[in-house]
Amino acid sequence: MYVSLTKEIVQSILGSANAGDSYLHIDSYTGITNEAAELLGQYSGDVSIAGLTGLSVRSARALAGIDSLFLKITSLDDELAAALGVFKSSLGLDELTTLSESAAALLPKNCEVLSLCGLTAVSDPVAAFLSLHNGGLLLDGLTCPSDTVLRSLARHSGILSLGGLTDISDEQAAILVIHCGDLYLDGLTTLPDSVAEHLGHHQGLLALSGIENLSDTAASSLAKCRGGLMLSGLKAISDRTAEIFSRHEWDLHLDGIQSLSDNAATFLSDHESLISLKGLTGISEAAAEAFARRGSDSTCFSEPAAKLIEKKRLRG
Repeated sequence: MYVSLTKEIVQSILGSANAGDSYLHIDSYTGITNEAAELLGQYSGDVSIAGLTGLSVRSARALAGIDSLFLKITSLDDELAAALGVFKSSLGLDELTTLSESAAALLPKNCEVLSLCGLTAVSDPVAAFLSLHNGGLLLDGLTCPSDTVLRSLARHSGILSLGGLTDISDEQAAILVIHCGDLYLDGLTTLPDSVAEHLGHHQGLLALSGIENLSDTAASSLAKCRGGLMLSGLKAISDRTAEIFSRHEWDLHLDGIQSLSDNAATFLSDHESLISLKGLTGISEAAAEAFARRGSDSTCFSEPAAKLIEKKRLRG
């Protein structure tokens, strides 16, 4: 059902907004009038709009300064793409299943996040235009991009999310590793040692939260990554892997691990950057003692584990 956001509704929303809460979330409307868009565009606080199935060029220009805009439009012509091209914050166009070269060239180059997760494939020229974007680029719908497409996307600077990839070859890993910035490959469910060897050369955060099992050899490669590691799909790690990760120099997220041996806990307690183990369902006295030696601001644990560790820390 089409429900339009009018100027009168916006006036009511602004009138009832709490003085201490300047962030407006508006997600119950499928359309918006130009007058309503212009009024919202003048609002001094942050505005997040989601769900619009249509947007005029005039409204798009008026909303260019809001905090986030997630549209449910299924097609994008060049005129609207140009109007959205000045957007600076988060822009979601996840209902698009195709994107023309001309529209891709007009989309914003400097917005914080550009989400195009409905695209299952892009042409080489479209990938080249998207690579020029300087903020987060979310393309989680891509499943089998060509090597040429990957080469273009690897030149992108900033967050790059390719969560639709369920496996990659050694050659593709070698292409992606040149990307400078946070790289999300959370769709991968297995990680051969040869692929891990390539990915270990990445500079920036590397997210592989779909991986459930990791060999010690693969861990040794990933530990060389010059950025944070997100491996929250792992349910357990060996003592050897824990020892390897203890030498990793950046943040380490292992939130899927439910239990640790005392040896593994001792190794991980020596990790010098932030370590997150929010999935731990239990922790031994010896493991708590090891983690208690770390600063409280450099660890993230589940509530039961955190309480025991803090108790050990207070006892000195």
